[in-house]
Amino acid sequence: MGFFDVITGRRKLAGPAPDRLFAMSTAYVTLETGLGITSRGGAAIVFQPLATADFETIVRDMEEVVQATAADSGTTVTNTDDAYGYRWLVLRGKDFEDLVVGINAVSGALETGGYGDRVLCAVFAAAARDLGVDARQLVMVGDDIHADVLGAQRAGMAGVLVRTGKFRPSDLAGIEEEPDHVLDDIGQLPDLLRSRDS
Repeated sequence: MGFFDVITGRRKLAGPAPDRLFAMSTAYVTLETGLGITSRGGAAIVFQPLATADFETIVRDMEEVVQATAADSGTTVTNTDDAYGYRWLVLRGKDFEDLVVGINAVSGALETGGYGDRVLCAVFAAAARDLGVDARQLVMVGDDIHADVLGAQRAGMAGVLVRTGKFRPSDLAGIEEEPDHVLDDIGQLPDLLRSRDS
């Protein structure tokens, strides 16, 4: 598929598979029981807001829904605009699944409203700083070779490409950098992490 095919409408770019986000809940169980890796109790979605009434309505409505559902589980929700013009919706709580569902709800609402391209999935240096760890201690797992994996590797993290979701085999053609690791399924992650620790 060429660029011209996309702009003339002959072919459409493949979108992400949002249901794959829920695979994180399953993988988390394996990570916790198999490796003793636990959540730090936080999740965030970062997006570039637009000054349109439609966009603001979608974001405000989703924030209200996430806050209402999060209150039942004790999860807190904060909304912050940073110095670079990006908005951070941060969820903190003990229930990992609530964090995944909340972030997915916001991402899905932006995607449904036609603003999926406003969501940023790769804010690596800030993540390492906010966690108070060296980036070399972190592993970024994603299905986007450029935004997720190579972005993380450039920030000093290990990058793991998972061939699911929006990944396409053509994504690997002609890239200058290789991902540190490539997995066929998120279920292979625990074995990879065990091998990194040994």
